[in-house]
Amino acid sequence: MINLDDRIKLINEAKNLGCRVVVIAGEGEPTLSKEIIPLVLEIHKLQMIPIIYSNGTTLSKKIIEFYKNHGVVLVIAFDSLDKDKYDSMTGTRNNFDSVIKNIKNTINEYKNTEYTENNLRVLNIAINSTISSINESEIEQIKNFFGDDVYFICNPLAKLGNAVKNWDNLMNKNDPNKYSKIIENLSETGGPLTLGNDG
Repeated sequence: MINLDDRIKLINEAKNLGCRVVVIAGEGEPTLSKEIIPLVLEIHKLQMIPIIYSNGTTLSKKIIEFYKNHGVVLVIAFDSLDKDKYDSMTGTRNNFDSVIKNIKNTINEYKNTEYTENNLRVLNIAINSTISSINESEIEQIKNFFGDDVYFICNPLAKLGNAVKNWDNLMNKNDPNKYSKIIENLSETGGPLTLGNDG
């Protein structure tokens, strides 16, 4: 772990090297960290763009307003509109309704942050869905459910963690290219992000 002072020092060094964006991602929920507020404040002070990945569980009105007021781009993981599937995929119970509410509140709060630059529509909130055999039939529904006020990202499953031992159950064996086609058609990135050829 890198302590807060060292993180801030690294962010300042990155700024001096020309960096414009700081991504806060990883396992867990960043808003649970007591360091998230000072990190966002520093990134904002340096006129950089903070991109925070979230599972949506802790997006309270207060943190949503803080994020919006400090230029945070939010990328929220969401993989199923079916409560039981959602619970199974996230390993949680009874979070589904509150996560949906939190995401809708975030979308509503962020609506006036949209702008156009170089003929491109710039959105500051994204939904990131990971496709597997569990949710392959509902990826388009997820995209439509959250609407045009979010940037939709769809990625293949990474061959890490629990996915390794469950890989055969999570992948479509009949059509190995099916997920690539869905991602290509529905993800606004035009394809998957960050995975190598080995998954």
